[in-house]
Amino acid sequence: MELQIRLDREIPIYTNQDAVSGEVILYTESAISVSTINATLSGTATSRLNSGKATEVHHLFDRAQQVFPPQEFIQNVNYSSLTVGCGRHAFPFSIPFPQVSECYKPDMSKNRSKARTWRRPTVHLLRKLPPSTGQRGDAAEINYFVDVTISGRNIPNEWKSSTRDIFFYPLSEPMPYQEPLKEQQSMPVSPRALECPTPLSYQIDIHLLNGPCLILHQPIPLTITITKIGEPNCLICLNDFQTMLVETTHVQTQGVTESFTRFWVVQSTANMNIGIDMDNAPSGSIITLPDGLWASQPLPAMLTPSFEICNIKRSYKLQIRLGLRLGLYQTLVRDFHFPVYVMAPNSTGFESYEREPSIDLIDFK
Repeated sequence: MELQIRLDREIPIYTNQDAVSGEVILYTESAISVSTINATLSGTATSRLNSGKATEVHHLFDRAQQVFPPQEFIQNVNYSSLTVGCGRHAFPFSIPFPQVSECYKPDMSKNRSKARTWRRPTVHLLRKLPPSTGQRGDAAEINYFVDVTISGRNIPNEWKSSTRDIFFYPLSEPMPYQEPLKEQQSMPVSPRALECPTPLSYQIDIHLLNGPCLILHQPIPLTITITKIGEPNCLICLNDFQTMLVETTHVQTQGVTESFTRFWVVQSTANMNIGIDMDNAPSGSIITLPDGLWASQPLPAMLTPSFEICNIKRSYKLQIRLGLRLGLYQTLVRDFHFPVYVMAPNSTGFESYEREPSIDLIDFK
């Protein structure tokens, strides 16, 4: 006997606007007695500490659909099992994703993991479903899968199942208007770089135009201005420019919380020697750096959106570094830090993946 999970998508990537659909395909060389065939769409959030010795599993949701026998048959016939003849049999299913987690429900606390787990979490958060992330054994793992079970009297061990992992990528709603975020720093010029005793400094202002919201696969929306404070003239050049996201994953297991940090360099450019012409400009003059420096650099494709669920939280900070040369000898480096919320786009183009069906084969012998 062979049991297949056939998905309608060649690449099993789904969003919160989708339903996971396909067929359960049963091959049998002889007639068998089948009680039920069920397809279940599930999601889990697993946190691990101390090399996996402490594990906490939250079942985000379970959505089940009985694909055999059909519901209209069950309502009219009293049965314990039905005979399925030899050959190929296909049973379609279609299960939508919920919009929020459902681990607060009592039946979600059932733990299927063989690891020692925290079976009664004290806190459940009602949140949008988080994206797939992590791998087996990672400190933070969020996994989605389709599970198919078949039961019957003459099926080996009277019960068989197969599981197919899928990838979940939630889309964001259209972003509302956000007030820009601003950070400001001063750069005093050393008297050695000036030809007169009058003090001179420059003020750098960085604005995040969409507030704390950054969208994956798009460049960082920002403006950088430099204001001259003082009358003397001084050569000023932009030498270095870097943008980097600091990803922090907070993992909670059995009441203990640990954090793991990862750095994602969006752009790093050195030795540019771009002159900023403010000679003979009066005090208070403002110049805006050209956005061509960063407008062609989208956020890394491997990032996951910011999220928070019962036992796992992922957040980001944006670091912008400017290195400027003042005069012939003075070099100053300024770091700007912004707490940001990384969002998925509201469209992905995953529709292009719907070309050939994807099949997972499990052979029961």
